[in-house]
This record gives sequence, structure tokens and C-alpha cells, in this order.
Amino acid sequence: MPAGTALTTPPGAWRSLARGQMLGLLLILGLAAGLRLYAISDSSFWLDEFCSMEVSTGRGLAHVALPTNVFIASPGSLTSLAGARPWWSIWTSMRLDNHPPLYFILLRFWRDLFGEGDTAARSMSLIPSLAAIIFLFDAVLVSTRVPLVALAGAALMAVAMPQVHFAQEARGYSLLVATELAACAALVRCQCLGFSPRRAIAMACAVLAMLLTHYYAVAPLAALGIYALCRLRDKARFKAIAAMFAAGLIFAVAWGPFLWQQHSSVAANNSWQIDGSSKHVSMTVLRAAVLPLRLLSENLAVISLDPERYCALAPIAAIAYVAPLFLLRKRPHLLLWYLIFILPVCMVMAIDLADHRLQTSIVRYTQLAGPGLYVLIAAAFAEARPRYRYLFPAVTGLACLATISRVYSSDTDSQLLADALNADAHAGVPVVFASAGRPDWYAGALYLMVSHYADVRGPILLLTRPAPPGWDQWLPQQTTLRLWLVCGRPIDRPDRLLPGVPTLTGPDNHVFFPAMGADLWKIDRPPAAGAP
Repeated sequence: MPAGTALTTPPGAWRSLARGQMLGLLLILGLAAGLRLYAISDSSFWLDEFCSMEVSTGRGLAHVALPTNVFIASPGSLTSLAGARPWWSIWTSMRLDNHPPLYFILLRFWRDLFGEGDTAARSMSLIPSLAAIIFLFDAVLVSTRVPLVALAGAALMAVAMPQVHFAQEARGYSLLVATELAACAALVRCQCLGFSPRRAIAMACAVLAMLLTHYYAVAPLAALGIYALCRLRDKARFKAIAAMFAAGLIFAVAWGPFLWQQHSSVAANNSWQIDGSSKHVSMTVLRAAVLPLRLLSENLAVISLDPERYCALAPIAAIAYVAPLFLLRKRPHLLLWYLIFILPVCMVMAIDLADHRLQTSIVRYTQLAGPGLYVLIAAAFAEARPRYRYLFPAVTGLACLATISRVYSSDTDSQLLADALNADAHAGVPVVFASAGRPDWYAGALYLMVSHYADVRGPILLLTRPAPPGWDQWLPQQTTLRLWLVCGRPIDRPDRLLPGVPTLTGPDNHVFFPAMGADLWKIDRPPAAGAP
């Protein structure tokens, strides 16, 4: 078929579905909803989720800007909507962040409607995650004209561990995937059903929403552009590229000045990603090779920052990058999904190699590649004998289901730490948050996490270095002799950070929270000499 020739799929592709096929899609959506709702409230937030809540109040990353190494009055919970700024101030308050504003604005609306609880915030991610399955099904159905391939791709999307995980997280990753697939569906409809202003506007809106959700949207945008150049013809090609360009231009005009403000924060915010290993290049290649397995299930390829012991998996997983090339000649409609799969991985790998980073070890940076992989698996043997056509995606989906329990098995301990502190966090009790060897901003991050769950009413100190002798003279008058110390890393004695305090240890004075890697010390200071 010549490039760009319209397929014969009727405009009413959905109406042509058999009743059993429509029922299959509904069952897939039901399974996806169940997997995403199960245990959604069992774990407490982790740092990035606290940041989402904080930014949605219009305060920006306020914890980064708090004064350090001096006692200050408690600023209260930075994640609460009490005293929050208007929703439109979110757009202009993200100078210290490294993300566009769309997700946080939508989160603000959601919190205004459904409340401030953790479960309410996380449940917002469920909606775009389910919508993404529908968009994927639509794009595959229209482009392949094979409902079972579309159902198989949707089923893999429903059970893939990263998709379930990000649908339970108060972050914008499920929204990012949904906008990516909405743009894919619009482009495929322009190609297969004919170009129309309505479809062009839908594609432009999806591209704009994608860019306003995450900067890594440039990778799927490049995939869409390359596919349009290769597969659309004449005016349809020009109009599709024009729609994408218009979306990019609106993004640049509306958000460009604020994007420029953020560039100075990139290095500090991402310093934890630096890889100083002498094996950085080989480890980056290895992590990228194993990514196809990780986009399906972490348990199929459990990987650490030093993944050498998983070398045997790399050649098997890396087949996913090469095998689709042999399908493209006979099935050129798969080019879009191959580009959606390969370009996000290549972009992140290039960033890691160029800047000595570890992003290939963290699935959220490459999860935009997931939908492309799921469709390629679903379509891999679609032209084989009937009994074998869907064996591969069926086995893959069952493997994902069999190993999905890990999605529900982690907690950050932030709620437990806050509960321990809450027992004695009455007014006047000072609380010290010490970065303790972590980056300086982590002292404020500790306060952000703890104050979300605990009522921290006493004066606070964000300590980025050991306090000098006589530090307790910083304490406001009329504070109690009790002191709490929250450390970003374990320490054996609190006087290493606060000279002169008692060094008593034991369950009544010291608790370690392994998931956070944090210490909590309760310190009773001796009264000053001559005190009654």
C-alpha cells in the first residue's frame, strides 16, 4: 500500500465491533480499574508526591526556599489548601521546579472537588490511566483493522506494572501517557479516516497537553512528526505537521518564559542522578537493554543501580529493539508504535551518556515507551496461524499479572515518622530537620514530608551542617527542654550535629525508619546552669 493511502476502515470502526469484542474491552477496563484501585491508600506519599501537593497549592517548591541554619516559626503544612494561593498562581510559581504546570493545575481542581486526602489525590491519576487504554485501543483498531490486536494491546496496557504503579501515584505520569496516546489516536485517524479540522484540533490539543505535562514529551512528539512525514502524503502531511507545530508554538509562547526561569534549578534538583561509576557507559547500555522487561514488570527484570548480575537478561530483552524492524516492511502501520517505543529510550539513554546520569535505571523517565512496546507485542504474530497469533501477548500478560504484587508492597515510612513525632509535637517543642550528608535542600524536604501528616507547631530548624557550639542560643525564649531531631541519614550520636545534647539511645529516644533512611531522635536537654 503506498505511503499515506487511506485504509478501508469505515468511519464507524467502533460500531463495527462485535458484541463480544466490546465486552472484552469493558472487561479489560474493569480489570485495569481494579488493579489500580486495589491498595491505593495503603502506603504513604513519597517525596515527589509531597511536591505535587505542595505545588498544587500555588506555593511552588516552598520548602526549598525556607531559611536554613536558624530557628524559624513553623510555617505550617506546605501541602494544605488552607491559605493556598489561587489556582492560576500555579502557572507563575514554579521557578524552582523542573516540570510544566498542567498536571498541578488539574490536581488543584481535583483537590478542591474531592478533598485533600492522599487517596483523593492519587485517584485522579486513575482517570487518565484508563483513558490511555481507550486511546491505545482506538489507535490500534483504526490502524490495523484487527480488533483482537487492539484488545491484546489494551490488555497489556492494563496489566503492565509501570502503568498500574503510576496510576496510583499523585504525579503526572499517567496523564503524560494518556496525552501521548490521544495524540497517536488523532494522528492515526487523520491518516486512515481522512484529515479534518476536528481531528487536527484534537491532535494539536493532545500535543499541547503532552508538552505542558512533561518536558520528555519531545520524544513522542518527534515520533509523531517522523511518522507523519513517512506515512502521510501531500496536504495531509503538511497539515499534520502544521498542527503539531502550532501546538509547539503555543507552548513556547505561553510557557517559554517560565521554562527559562527553571533552567537554573535543573542541576540542583537532579544532582542525585549523577553516576560517578567508571563503568557508566557499559552500565547505561545494560540498563537500556533490560528496559523492555522493566516496562512490563519490575519482577521480570529486578534491577538496581549496578545491574551487572542481570547481564544474562540483556540480550533477550534487547531483541525487542531489533525484531520489530523485520515487521515494518509488510506492516508499515507499526512504524508509529516502533518510534513511540524506541525514541523515548534513545533520548533518555543519550542524556545519561552525555551527562553521566542514571535515568535509564528509573522507569518513570522511559515509561512513555511502554505503549509502543505493548502494541508491538500484541501485533508480533498477528499474521501467524490462528492458534498462535495471540499466544505471545497472552503469556506476557499472564506473567505481568503473576508478578504484579510488587506494585503494592512498598511504603516510605513518612506516615510512621510523623505519627511518632505527633505524640509530642505540641506548641513550643523545637524540631530540627537535618540533611545529614544529603543535599542541602533535603532538610526542607524532610519538613515538607513530616508536616503533611504531623502537626509541627514548635519552632523548626533546617540544619544543613553541624551546628556550632552555643547553637541552643538560637532557640526562641520559652521553648521547652525537649527537642526532636529528624535526620535525613542515620547517625550514631545526635551530638555530632547538635553539640552538647545528651547521647542516650534506645527505643524511647531513637527510631530508625529504613524506607526513608531517616533517624528520629527525642532529646531532653539539661536545664541551663542556675536555672530553677
